[in-house]
Amino acid sequence: MYLQKRAYSYYFRLGIPQRIQPFYGKKEICFSLNTLNRTDAKLKALEYTHQYL
Repeated sequence: MYLQKRAYSYYFRLGIPQRIQPFYGKKEICFSLNTLNRTDAKLKALEYTHQYL
């Protein structure tokens, strides 16, 4: 799954393939899911994974 737990929240992380990195200008997409609940974080991460993939 694309989750990373930090001190105050779960974060969504998704690596960007090298061939399209020039279009994004970065190597990964990373942002806070604004929750400490793992179940909520999984649901939100699934939504974002579907959106980005």
